[in-house]
Amino acid sequence: MRRRGFTLVELLVVIGIIAVLIAILLPALTAVRDRANTVACMSNLNQIGKALIAYANDNQGYLPPYAYTDNGAEHSHHDGWGIILIYGKYLTAPVPENVNSVEALPTSVFRCPAGNELAADPNNVTDPDPLWQNTWEVPVGRFYRQFGRLDPTIAIDVWYGVNGTNYYVDNHPFPAYPRTTGGVYRMHKLTKLKLASQFALVFDGITHHHGTGDGWTHITAPHRKQTHTNVLMADGHVETLPRNTLPNENREMRSRDRLEALHPHPKWRLDQVE
Repeated sequence: MRRRGFTLVELLVVIGIIAVLIAILLPALTAVRDRANTVACMSNLNQIGKALIAYANDNQGYLPPYAYTDNGAEHSHHDGWGIILIYGKYLTAPVPENVNSVEALPTSVFRCPAGNELAADPNNVTDPDPLWQNTWEVPVGRFYRQFGRLDPTIAIDVWYGVNGTNYYVDNHPFPAYPRTTGGVYRMHKLTKLKLASQFALVFDGITHHHGTGDGWTHITAPHRKQTHTNVLMADGHVETLPRNTLPNENREMRSRDRLEALHPHPKWRLDQVE
């Protein structure tokens, strides 16, 4: 007896069921992948925290600068904090064959898996770009490349920024060295940071959180549909925080009172915990 084939209606019903299942499962799979990327990013920050502790233990308790600058020039980004940790063998990361290439490097502790492979220019973070986050105008999930000065063959791609600035360098734990402008230069000891569980050290972002002027902070939000940021605290634990609870503008970072009123957690300035 000849077996009857599927009718067109039956095929359409099956296709419809498959489409419904895909529509149900895809958001769930996307959410699972997003959570996995967030956890992996938190693990990276945890390792960076341990490396900073090891660096401090070997350097009389002091944290590294966010970068060494050339003759006090701003934004040179030579021997940035990541390169310094590489030099000291506190962390490892792949090095490009051509330091001037524009392609992002493979997975490393400095790479947030939720980030993208588009390079950001830390000297110019206010140009229009469709990938930038709403009104904060920061490139979501981008990386920047740190270059070695002691060893010009070394360069690393970094998806994280540190709580430092090239301006008012005495108010944040990671100053530029030598200072570029503003304030009195001094290095800071990790062990002297009070309220360590509430004090931000490293975050999803670009180089350091702000410079001169009244532009936008370099804090990105690659997690939970580009709404959340991972932040490493000074005691070594990592928190995932809503980006809209973090500072948006440089002038907020430069004012203790504004930070306390608008963004009470975490702490960013040393005078918030004195």
